[in-house]
Amino acid sequence: MSCRGLWFVLPLVLMLLGGCVKNEFRMEFALPDSVTATYRISYFASDPRGGLQVESAVAVSAGKGEAVGLTRYPTLVTVSHGTSPIPAAIFYAERGDKIILSGSGADPVEWNISGNKPTELLTRWRLDHRKVIETARRAALQDSAAAPARRALNKAVADFVKEHSDSPAARLLLFAYFDAGLEPREFDSLWRSLPEENDPEGFASLLARQDLSGISPALQPTSMKGVEDLVVQSADNNIDTLRFASSGHPLLLYYWQRGDDDRNDLTDSLRRLTRWRRDSAEMIIADISLNPDSSQWRGSIRHDSLYHTVRAFSPRGLADRDAVRFGVTGTPWFVVGDGKGTLLYAGPDAVRAFASFRSLRPKKDKPDTGKADAKDKADGSKSTSKDKADTGKTGSKKADGGKYD
Repeated sequence: MSCRGLWFVLPLVLMLLGGCVKNEFRMEFALPDSVTATYRISYFASDPRGGLQVESAVAVSAGKGEAVGLTRYPTLVTVSHGTSPIPAAIFYAERGDKIILSGSGADPVEWNISGNKPTELLTRWRLDHRKVIETARRAALQDSAAAPARRALNKAVADFVKEHSDSPAARLLLFAYFDAGLEPREFDSLWRSLPEENDPEGFASLLARQDLSGISPALQPTSMKGVEDLVVQSADNNIDTLRFASSGHPLLLYYWQRGDDDRNDLTDSLRRLTRWRRDSAEMIIADISLNPDSSQWRGSIRHDSLYHTVRAFSPRGLADRDAVRFGVTGTPWFVVGDGKGTLLYAGPDAVRAFASFRSLRPKKDKPDTGKADAKDKADGSKSTSKDKADTGKTGSKKADGGKYD
């Protein structure tokens, strides 16, 4: 075959070989013969159609065991052993990877895990800090001892992130081991220090899944003081700044995604809430889509007739830095600030969020004539006796069809 023919065939061969890579990674355990145990493996499996959280038990008998993980996109895998909420070990996996888990005992904290560069970097950190990890894992089950041990673990993670900010391993470690609820400002500072260009496509999104909230302490919602201003991409002004600390105006954020079951009901509730305000500048409502497709987002907001609100979208979805800062682990998600730097509520409960926001309505300068109260009731902002009866049964539904306000 001529050289010209070889160059024609070679790309086809490479393409075929590339197509032969299955959407899976393999795990192979190589432990001492004395080890017979079961380990919990958890990871988010995803492809262009979506994804799901996978949890499985892997049995190791006489030191040997194998397992296959299914995913097209890169994923973070946690290895748990015992009852501690802190993972014993973590590793990074891409399709086609063969991950080797070896060691001299049954405790994953002491294992050597290899198969790719980020995983090998994480392994070196874990082995260097295994005593800190072990202490934090034990203390997590004892409230009185948990905070000092978690702070020590946070410091070890922070040191690694600062030294290896150019590696994907930094993000993995930050989400898996750093307790953001204990030190939210430090977490936020570390997250913002990581350059976005070192966040491979499809990588950051796996970190901010609701399904991982039970694994990663970084994904738990926190009560933060002195919240910084939020800059969003908006439909009306391209860029809007939502001021939590300096505006003095109460602020409600509503995070949503296309396909949310409660989207229509919540939009109706927000529409009534916008009419309940006397002035849209007096109390700010921001409707923030976490869908990456801006054309779908614009199509949705053109047809929902929700006016006098900030219509924004966040193309990075649940991995957006501000979404992480507010503890967003799924949708719907609500954030309420008093406009003076205090975050009053962050979570999925629409009833609590709306009640908190309503409580911030400024008092009128002039005596109340009673007209506003009548309008409030007409808009569904106050409950009738029938409403209260319904609320007692369902916890949130109302007789006028508004489920949440």
